[in-house]
Amino acid sequence: LHGTLFQPWDAELLAGSDIARQLRMLILGRNPLGDRGAVALARSASLSELQHLNLQRCGITSAGAHALADSPLGPRLTW
Repeated sequence: LHGTLFQPWDAELLAGSDIARQLRMLILGRNPLGDRGAVALARSASLSELQHLNLQRCGITSAGAHALADSPLGPRLTW
């Protein structure tokens, strides 16, 4: 999904979906996710199998980065 104009609300939908439970890798670089999208991913209980997350050039500030790092995802992800 790299560079596909994936929006913050798309991240919210993905974060709550059943398909998210199957994801091991998620590459969302070059999408306008911002902190709203990062926080949605950070709060997702459905991303329990995720191991790699790429959010390069997604407009995420330190607030979004902290939300991800402090979430249950943070310790097990490679970035």
